[in-house]
Amino acid sequence: MDVQEAAAFLGINQEVLRRWARDGRVPAGKLGREWRFSRRLLVAHVEAGGSQPATSAARVRVGA
Repeated sequence: MDVQEAAAFLGINQEVLRRWARDGRVPAGKLGREWRFSRRLLVAHVEAGGSQPATSAARVRVGA
C-alpha cells in the first residue's frame, strides 16, 4: 500500500504515518522516495499493540 492507502486503512493523517515510518514505529519500506506498507504487517503491528517500534525483521521488503 502507498501512504494514502495505509493512512486511510489506519485512520490517521498521512504526515503522521510518514513520521511514524521514518521513526520505525510502523513496518514500512521505501521504494525510491515513496513509503510502502504491507497490510498484513500493519494488521499484525496493530494487533500486537502498535506501541513497540517495528523490528528490522518486520520491515517491508520492496523491489525484491
